[in-house]
Amino acid sequence: MKKIISSVVIILVIIIVFVFQKISYDKKIISINNTLLQYENEISNLSILQEKLSEEVQSLNRDKKILLDENEQQVKYEEELKINYSNLKYDLMTNNLTYYWNYIWEDIYKSSDNISETQIDDINFLFQPMYNYQDSFIVNPLCGYFASYYNDIKDIDLGEFLRYSPIGTVPKELPEIKLLSKHPNWPFDGEDNLNKLPVPIHRFERNKVQSLFSTYAGINLDELSNSDFHLLIYLESTDAYYNYTSDFGPASFKCKTIEVKDNTIKLFGANKNDPVLTIVKINNSYFIKSHNIM
Repeated sequence: MKKIISSVVIILVIIIVFVFQKISYDKKIISINNTLLQYENEISNLSILQEKLSEEVQSLNRDKKILLDENEQQVKYEEELKINYSNLKYDLMTNNLTYYWNYIWEDIYKSSDNISETQIDDINFLFQPMYNYQDSFIVNPLCGYFASYYNDIKDIDLGEFLRYSPIGTVPKELPEIKLLSKHPNWPFDGEDNLNKLPVPIHRFERNKVQSLFSTYAGINLDELSNSDFHLLIYLESTDAYYNYTSDFGPASFKCKTIEVKDNTIKLFGANKNDPVLTIVKINNSYFIKSHNIM
């Protein structure tokens, strides 16, 4: 009997243990299934998020391309503006230098103590000795003002002023050459054959020279203090000046800083010993007053 009871007890214990294990296993299965379901949901959410991110990346790439295209167009537009602005300045230099001259100085005068680098660049553009524009090589008619030093514009060396001036012409015929050959400043030992001269002769009509001095210096040629200008010849019969050049080297002025005081604009170079150019305002016009080492 004891054996039977013992067997029954053992069987019951085994059954109970099995039931507990079964319950524990079922719980684990349920937990695993829940975890798997959670993972599946997370994977699904991640997949949706990835899809959204992919769409956003594609959208960003499209926007980036649009921005790059717009930026490229903007760069091209700015380059075109710079070219057009440069062409406009060259047009003014070539065809309406007087307007550009007054525009530059009026802008400087109004800015006074707030001169910008762009304004200084514009001045140096105005004073460049020569430039190539529309396949034409052009000498700046203002460069003559920097070819000599003077405390007063009336003391300027007219011979140096006209040495490389573009307002002169090289005549193919020179009927007045016999008069020129007899002038004390004629450098060719009395030679009166135009074809035998070693260098070109330049003729400068006095009224054109006067126009430059009236516009940019505010004086008449008769007010100049010196009349002996380094081999420069003047003939009353033609009312013209004559010179010759065997080389090419127009003068220049490079501005670094500016000082505006009352009606005077002083332009300084980069170095202490560089010449100083002085511009004065008279009524609504601007004239060169001096060009000298301070």
